Amino acid sequence: ILLHKLAAKESLIALETFPINLIKNGQKIGLYFVEEGFTKELLEKNNRKEGPIIGIDEETLLHLYNGLASAGGHLLMTAAKPPGLWGISLKDLESRLKSMPCVEIGLPDDRLLEAVFAKYFADRQLLVGADVVSYLLPRIERSLSMAQKIVEKIDQHSLAAGRKVTLPLVRQVLASKFD
Repeated sequence: ILLHKLAAKESLIALETFPINLIKNGQKIGLYFVEEGFTKELLEKNNRKEGPIIGIDEETLLHLYNGLASAGGHLLMTAAKPPGLWGISLKDLESRLKSMPCVEIGLPDDRLLEAVFAKYFADRQLLVGADVVSYLLPRIERSLSMAQKIVEKIDQHSLAAGRKVTLPLVRQVLASKFD
């Protein structure tokens, strides 16, 4: 919470984290924390446009790296490709970045998507059976933004039809074409 307040004070975007109690088929699975994804929707919600988050030249990045290293600090960077594929011209910077641990974040697995669906449905005060989530999992693009979009469409269809969220309604939503 403090991080979010500091980020807001400095006009920075901070991802929100939501705790949820995950219950599957009536059995308590445990407490999960779902973090909002860095998506186009997050940028729009914060009145931002797509583009580079921070632009920094190689020499400045090298000085930043060296300064943090000498002060015992840490540097966290995210990118679509590992540093070895960035085409860095400064050899000192290239070697330092290649020495950093690099982790690939894959697509969300079923457990995470179940938790995300539970959170998104709960946010909209929709009671949904486990059969609905089980039906959705193998039929959607494996992304948090798609899960959010599908829950939104299901909610819209439910309200428009005056129906509860059931498996037939969800099948109907998935069968319809939506962006």
